[in-house]
Amino acid sequence: MQNFTEQELLARIKELEEENRNLRNDKKYGLIWEDKPEEFNEKSRDSLPILQEDVSLRIDDSENKPYNIIIEWDNYHSLSTLSYTHQRKIDVIYIDPPYNTGNKDFIYNDNYVDKEDSYRHSKWLSFMSKRLQLARDLLTREGSIFISIDDNEQANLKLLCDKIFGENNLLKTLVWESGKPFWFKATKTTWPRIHEYILHYAKDINNIWYNPTYTEIVSSTWEKILTWSLIKVETDKIYSMDFIQGAKESVVKYGLESFGSWQKPIKLIQKFILAGWNKNSTILDFFAWSGTTGHAVMELNKEDGWNRQFILCSNRENTKENPEKNICRDITYERNKRVIQGYTNAKWEKIEWLWWNLRYYKTEFIPKNKSIDDLRDSFINKCDDLLCIKENTFTKVNFWEEIPELKIFKNKNNFTVILYDIDLFELLKNKLRLFGPSEHISLYLFTMSHPEIFVDEIQTIHSNTDLKNIPDDILEVYLKIFNA
Repeated sequence: MQNFTEQELLARIKELEEENRNLRNDKKYGLIWEDKPEEFNEKSRDSLPILQEDVSLRIDDSENKPYNIIIEWDNYHSLSTLSYTHQRKIDVIYIDPPYNTGNKDFIYNDNYVDKEDSYRHSKWLSFMSKRLQLARDLLTREGSIFISIDDNEQANLKLLCDKIFGENNLLKTLVWESGKPFWFKATKTTWPRIHEYILHYAKDINNIWYNPTYTEIVSSTWEKILTWSLIKVETDKIYSMDFIQGAKESVVKYGLESFGSWQKPIKLIQKFILAGWNKNSTILDFFAWSGTTGHAVMELNKEDGWNRQFILCSNRENTKENPEKNICRDITYERNKRVIQGYTNAKWEKIEWLWWNLRYYKTEFIPKNKSIDDLRDSFINKCDDLLCIKENTFTKVNFWEEIPELKIFKNKNNFTVILYDIDLFELLKNKLRLFGPSEHISLYLFTMSHPEIFVDEIQTIHSNTDLKNIPDDILEVYLKIFNA
């Protein structure tokens, strides 16, 4: 079984106690909305969401760099799969969700929600609450989330985040000046809309060092960051912002003329990424759209030499009227591919390579109502990617003979070994004897009995082996297969 240090156990107990306090103190006022079911509900009940790599879109540019990940499909399912692989492992989340303006910016059940929809705000709140609940569980104790929004849902989002993350964990509501007044003229009935908001919540405010000291950093006219403090102290976790400026950018400059919508400036998102003070921080954006977050991570790594990793989730945004549309593949992936491998921008300027790695996954499903034989084959062939992502081991180790029930993957001196059939345990022991003492093994045993009974025998053969817990949802399907 997975071994926890005393510090990790105490931290988890503290986290559960905090959640319990929040539940007991949950106020009787706040948001009330009519929950509107999404089409994923039925699919989630009948199928196990997993990830399958599209190998044709893989980029291997540097063996010394971590793998970045893009996931295509509904971000609810993407977050569900990440709950198997990255629970309490994400350092920073930045999202730019649909603002629900009523102007074809918010798709619900494959249809745009317009201003005349009487359930417009209920649909948006239902949509956001399910995803933010999953996102919260992905954050480390020191992690935090940044959410962009405008006036259409800012008030509702604030109350929703107070409920999910805890009112006491609000660090700041930031104001971003997204344009200049002369670009957005006032009318007789409205003020010019030249600003948006970024809500910043901590997973646990007690683990965030917050400094109210403000300074001014000016890099250029359009990338000016005002009242920004970035001060390193002993904990290496301290920052503060109040008001930010920076004009919107268009991805046309990356040669993606087919996508003309505006995006957040790279420099803006980089300020949020810096909230992760780990050199190997993992950054998540599950409304990736034009892929700016991935670009920002790679450019920041280039500047300071760190090895941050990004995970981007993007829907296809296809509708019944446009079923072939695929924003994730054609924009999110394509932009980051060009940033990694170099590209010629709209001005015919050559932009240098950044030399990073990228893997592209699609959310797929293992139907639970298949025949047992079909379910078994699907299970063995499709669960590998999830466990490899969890362990960050992607290179398959090939045997002389093909053994579908025994899989081995590696990353330098780290190996992931997956045994789907405990009847092959003797074969597994023979393979373990081939590993050197300095090589670390993460072992996943699928067995009807408790895997701990095998610990002593495994440790005798290879002491640097950790027996890992199988994610509960995956184990549930496995038990269904072999209990039949």
